[in-house]
Amino acid sequence: MDEDTIAAIATPFGQGAIGVLRVSGARAKEVTASVLRRGEGPETMVARSGYLREVIDGEGDRVDEVLVTCFEGPASYTG
Repeated sequence: MDEDTIAAIATPFGQGAIGVLRVSGARAKEVTASVLRRGEGPETMVARSGYLREVIDGEGDRVDEVLVTCFEGPASYTG
């Protein structure tokens, strides 16, 4: 179980201006990079900084804009 990569909604139920999705685990960077425009994934980010990125679908079309922040273990909430 410690090696699982998970994605979970981290905002309360209901309407809001912002939704938070938390991705954690061994493949978190890979999973996150797979839905962001090429070259804009976590591998290009400085930890604990925010980056405006585009989420894309399977054809590479823009779905939405997101704010991405990378927290590297062990200096993260989940370690």
